[in-house]
Amino acid sequence: MTKRLTVAVLYGGCSAEHDISIKSAKNICAQLDRERFEVVPIWISREGQWHFVSPDQAPDTFSIAPHVALLPQPVNGKVYFLSGEETDIFIDVVFPVVHGTNGEDGTLQGVLELAKLPYVGPGVAATAVCMDKIMTKMLFQQVGLPITKFVPVLYQDFQKDPETIQTRCESYLNYPFYVKPANLGSSIGIHKVETPDGFMAALKDAFKYDLRVIIEEGVSPCRDIELAVMGNSTLRVSTVAGEIVLPAGFYDFEAKDKGDGVTYPLPAVLSPEVLSTMQSLAIEAYKVTGCVGGARLDFLLRDTDNAIFISEINTIPGYTSTSLFPKLWQHEGMSFSLFLTQLIDLALEHFKTQQTKLTSFESSQPESLA
Repeated sequence: MTKRLTVAVLYGGCSAEHDISIKSAKNICAQLDRERFEVVPIWISREGQWHFVSPDQAPDTFSIAPHVALLPQPVNGKVYFLSGEETDIFIDVVFPVVHGTNGEDGTLQGVLELAKLPYVGPGVAATAVCMDKIMTKMLFQQVGLPITKFVPVLYQDFQKDPETIQTRCESYLNYPFYVKPANLGSSIGIHKVETPDGFMAALKDAFKYDLRVIIEEGVSPCRDIELAVMGNSTLRVSTVAGEIVLPAGFYDFEAKDKGDGVTYPLPAVLSPEVLSTMQSLAIEAYKVTGCVGGARLDFLLRDTDNAIFISEINTIPGYTSTSLFPKLWQHEGMSFSLFLTQLIDLALEHFKTQQTKLTSFESSQPESLA
């Protein structure tokens, strides 16, 4: 019998999205193919401590979890118990499910790179750029991808002259504004501002979560559409799109967490032309940001003229029961278990490819360049 691969599922983390991460991890741990994989859940506390959680426990059980550490250097896939009372854990591949800060911004991926461990999802640069809404917008703007109008704001500028910032936004953008922390997800710290009166309060709250904030011009009326992309060198985009339909307001944290009245039509009703355009844009955005493994692409579709805007790209999407990233692939006929297996296979494939890169320089030129 082929030896099972040991998959470390990393979740939790020092982020406002800690609890969402636990929900995703529970779903992943329950669905991973036990005939092929041995599952090692590792919970990262809000203080940044790593804890081993027995596969027999639920991923939200932490009371007896011993501390472990991953050394940021090649140690043959070992995760060490800090207590010294137990043997090392050998890891074949890591499945990061740490949403938001210190997990989805390239920091965790950097540690895994230094440890020479394969991991699911895009690498350091891609996760850092895609997590940063300002950097993503600037990159998409540079290559001509359709985005909404935006204004970036730094905390130090806000402290010095908040009135000038509001004047600048109002001269360039039309209400409603969406005020967002540049580096966060799950709609935490995001506010829809309908009138000038609500601008300052929204900005102050967003700055609680990040020192950089983005102000975006709202698209109204519009639809929230999502697509999924998977692959390394050969890319595959979901053949249908999903949609998020709200009874009122926008897709804020409460709507995502509780889901009261929220529906997720799948497939979304789109014209063939609109769907095809979105699929092409999804692939282009995935490639230009350097993504591998898989990601979710979010779009805004304006009702009045079917204008399409890329909202964001999510490199560690949700894996909960309502998350559209896995659901889009399930609609393709792929079970949740197979979907997870394919992501792990892509991680191992990419890692193998990465190991072929030269790490030393030879001064002699190839014959074809002589």
